[in-house]
Amino acid sequence: MEAFLLFSHSVTFVLQSEFSFNHKFHEWYPVKQEEMRNDSLMTFFKDIRNITVKEGTPQTKTEAYVSLKAGFNIKDSVSIKLKHANGTEELFELLQTGDKKEVNESIVGLPVVSKYFFLENTDSDIISLYTQYIEKLSNILLEAQMILE
Repeated sequence: MEAFLLFSHSVTFVLQSEFSFNHKFHEWYPVKQEEMRNDSLMTFFKDIRNITVKEGTPQTKTEAYVSLKAGFNIKDSVSIKLKHANGTEELFELLQTGDKKEVNESIVGLPVVSKYFFLENTDSDIISLYTQYIEKLSNILLEAQMILE
């Protein structure tokens, strides 16, 4: 994570260094810088990179979900007790509705994903944020290439 945050941020520094001699770049880049300053995702990654440099690895949280799938015959009912790491428990009751009952994530209500979040931005998971950020950086580079050719 730290390497991504540090090196992805350097894309704009390399761009500035490589094209500092180009007059088209000097016309285009200040406008692009203003766009980046006004873009919440670009600002978020600049800020999270600064946290990484000055304070260490940004704090994250993980949401891990368990999937349960089983097939069995139910005579009367089945109880499934789910014990969480924090000690809390959930009880799921399954009643007989036929000869064979499939127990899966839709019955138990458990998603089948693990997601990781920055504590500073819990609206989107880290992988989604990285993907969006890389796409924005790629678009900047493609735009620069078109303008500077």
